[in-house]
Amino acid sequence: MSRFQPFALRAAATVAAAGVFVIVGAGVASAHVTAHSPDNPGRGDDGEIVFRVPDEEATAHAVKLQV
Repeated sequence: MSRFQPFALRAAATVAAAGVFVIVGAGVASAHVTAHSPDNPGRGDDGEIVFRVPDEEATAHAVKLQV
C-alpha cells in the first residue's frame, strides 16, 4: 500500500460526507414558502409582495424569513 492511498481514501470520504451534508441541508431549507403580488403595479410603481409560510402543525410557527 502506497502513501497516497490512505490520503486518497480520506479525501474521498471527506468529499462524500460534504455531499451528504449539502443534500440534507437543502432538504431542510426547502420550505413551502410562496410569494405573490396581490396588485399589478405599473412600471416604476411601488408594489407589494406577500410571503406565505404555511405551518405543518398547529404548534409550529415561522419565526424568521430571510430574503
